[in-house]
Amino acid sequence: VAFQRYQDSKLFNEVIDAELQKQRKKIWKLEKQLDRASTREMQYKEALDQHEEHFSRLLTYLYDQMDEEAALQEIQEASWKVKSAERIAATSQNTTPNGAVRYRSSEAEEGGGKRGNLDASIVSR
Repeated sequence: VAFQRYQDSKLFNEVIDAELQKQRKKIWKLEKQLDRASTREMQYKEALDQHEEHFSRLLTYLYDQMDEEAALQEIQEASWKVKSAERIAATSQNTTPNGAVRYRSSEAEEGGGKRGNLDASIVSR
């Protein structure tokens, strides 16, 4: 009876040891998978960080471009306003925007008729 118990316990221990080995092997495989997954996760995080950095630089570039375009548009609008103001001033001073003097009809008549009218028609073009 004691021997039988010894055999049973020995067999039981062998079964337990075999089961422990299986479980250790499973644990080892899972740890390997976890390591690989962790490595992949770090690679993904690094790639994500690089993409986020690239995206951030791209957004900054686009915002700078938009600012440049807005500034250029403001400059063009200001230039247009200046030209418009020059035209208005020139009209009120009876000169062309480039500074040429326009003849009034009375001056053209006084200044020799045809020549004055000819100059006035050239300047107005």
